[in-house]
Amino acid sequence: MRQINFATFDLNLLLVFEAIFQESSVTEAGARLGLSQSAVSAALRRLREHFDDPLFSREEGRMVPTSAALRLAAPISKALQLLRTELATEKFNPEYARVVFTIGASDYFGMTELPLIFTALTKAAPGCSFLVKSMNEDAALQMLGKNELDIYIGRVKLPPAFIRSRSILKDTSRCVYRKNHPRIRGDITLSQYTKVPHVIATLNGELHSIIDDYLAGRNLSRNIVLSMPQYHAIPKLLAETDLIATLPSRIMSQVDPEMGLYQAPLPFTWPSFEMSVYWHQRTEGSLSHVWLRETIRNALQGL
Repeated sequence: MRQINFATFDLNLLLVFEAIFQESSVTEAGARLGLSQSAVSAALRRLREHFDDPLFSREEGRMVPTSAALRLAAPISKALQLLRTELATEKFNPEYARVVFTIGASDYFGMTELPLIFTALTKAAPGCSFLVKSMNEDAALQMLGKNELDIYIGRVKLPPAFIRSRSILKDTSRCVYRKNHPRIRGDITLSQYTKVPHVIATLNGELHSIIDDYLAGRNLSRNIVLSMPQYHAIPKLLAETDLIATLPSRIMSQVDPEMGLYQAPLPFTWPSFEMSVYWHQRTEGSLSHVWLRETIRNALQGL
């Protein structure tokens, strides 16, 4: 790989490299940078000439980095982030700020922590507004990459390299069904869990969740007959049908005891799970974003 002559090298090309590496697409990189596809392609040609390496190859419609690009990605990203932080002129005083923050989250937070978070945010920044959008992790990662989202609160299985995160709370799961369920008395057994019809909450519309991966690894499966996009309607559904559901304990803490629902431990070992706040590395040093993340974390401390 050829050594760069910084006297003639256009540092803007590093922004193009970073965008293509993170988006795996010339088109998406252009949309992120506000450039046409032809402009990004021209910049990529110049990068290839400078580094004397193809850097990216097109495979199944995606731009896949070469070994040289993989070696360059981390130092380029680190250098650009340092420049962004050191050259930032942002001033942020939450008491007087007039900023609209866009937050991605599932209805888990709408039913549990949103009132607490909203109270803390609006108390500290009375002039700011907060746009909360319900979404799954795939949509959140896309919007963070396009700078259309400030933070995402939820769970991401394998965050890409450009995403930063911090755990903000832990929760456990319970199996929930009506107290007078005709097929279950007391705590549910594993046999009952795999046979009685389930309802699940998933934003991707699938009849499948991470629990089913766990069961499949033990040659087990459950009978999922209904998938819903949100949690909030499930407790009433359980109270009026013979369905069962696996729900977070904090969701159930918000449900009226008069609904007559029974909460049982899962009939197999299942770990607690973490909810985290996720953000793009470009906002790592942003004063307003640091304030947003820290205010949310502090509001949830001790939960």
